[in-house]
Amino acid sequence: MKTMKTTAYPSYLDRTPIGQGLVAAETLEEGATVEHLEGRVVPYNRIPEADIRNAFEIDDDKWMVPQSDPRYMNHSCDPNCSISGKLDVVTLRKVLKGEELTIMYNDVTIEKYMSRGSTLPKWDDRRSFDCRCGTPKCIGRVDRYVVPVPSNPNSNGVRMG
Repeated sequence: MKTMKTTAYPSYLDRTPIGQGLVAAETLEEGATVEHLEGRVVPYNRIPEADIRNAFEIDDDKWMVPQSDPRYMNHSCDPNCSISGKLDVVTLRKVLKGEELTIMYNDVTIEKYMSRGSTLPKWDDRRSFDCRCGTPKCIGRVDRYVVPVPSNPNSNGVRMG
């Protein structure tokens, strides 16, 4: 059930092994913008119950309930995409044509973790689920925030303090 869009983003909605998801329409290099989050921004306590698991934190107590295709991006404990400060979905590594585009639902940047005094935000159990990403890094159950450790600590995405 491929859904091609009229936008210029190199991605489309399709069936994946765990349901609907976003898929690369072409082979993409690291740093490619594949989509953009669009939707209303609300404080956490104003997210409709039905949308709790689809909301993305975009700033301290500012959450977006996307109405664009990234709403259907699935979680991976070893994702190939992340969300930029401009709300673009950007590849973290080379992604092959036809590969599912994934993000980590429960990550906290090292920068945010350090700015909070090395403590993780409180997790809402309504957001918990059994992970089916199948990667070697899979934690099995997504029921807490994690600070992903980069495979290359000298990469551009790591900023301390």
